[in-house]
Amino acid sequence: DIVLVCDAIDALAIDNRLWTSKIFQLQKRALENRRYHWLVQLLQQDYEAYVATASFLSPSRIPRRELPNVQDVPLAKGVPVG
Repeated sequence: DIVLVCDAIDALAIDNRLWTSKIFQLQKRALENRRYHWLVQLLQQDYEAYVATASFLSPSRIPRRELPNVQDVPLAKGVPVG
């Protein structure tokens, strides 16, 4: 699902005319927000899966600054970190 959202963001960026469109900006922000929250959920539930997914997607598909950070996300009890 996260990769599909990345694909949707990339597809929006293909048409340069959309870069100045308010609709494009709203669509892009909504997709980036959805992707961020899915990554937060993954981080909270399965740290190792999050690390694998983030490593696969960053920096080629997701800039590092757009990834959730362990310090900012409360983890579920029993989720091993590191």
